Amino acid sequence: MRLIRHRIKILIFILFLSLSATIAGISLLSKQNKYVKIEATITSVEIEYNVSPESNNYTVYVDYEVDGKKYNNQLGFYKDGYVEGKQIEIMYDPSNPNTITTADKGFATYLVIIGPAVLIIGILLMLRR
Repeated sequence: MRLIRHRIKILIFILFLSLSATIAGISLLSKQNKYVKIEATITSVEIEYNVSPESNNYTVYVDYEVDGKKYNNQLGFYKDGYVEGKQIEIMYDPSNPNTITTADKGFATYLVIIGPAVLIIGILLMLRR
């Protein structure tokens, strides 16, 4: 009886985790579908050095133009190869052009895929025992 309760608790946790990832991914994709893609220019990449290079913090700023108005904002994302002067594709919120994100939908797609995968793997592991 105790083992069954334990398995139920684990299954509930796995269900919560997979649903959270899936909902977050769908929310991000939905939000990004409302955004508009434009070209931006990286104006600076600030690096905060830490003990190991893998733990360095990068802050990327970009210039872009919406309806004739110029903006300079922090991107909130860094990828290898981002250097000053590089042209990249970003997306902005038409109702608030100061809100930007990368045009890459990879992370959101990853969340939508990983959510159900975690659930299926969790159920299979639970049934295996």
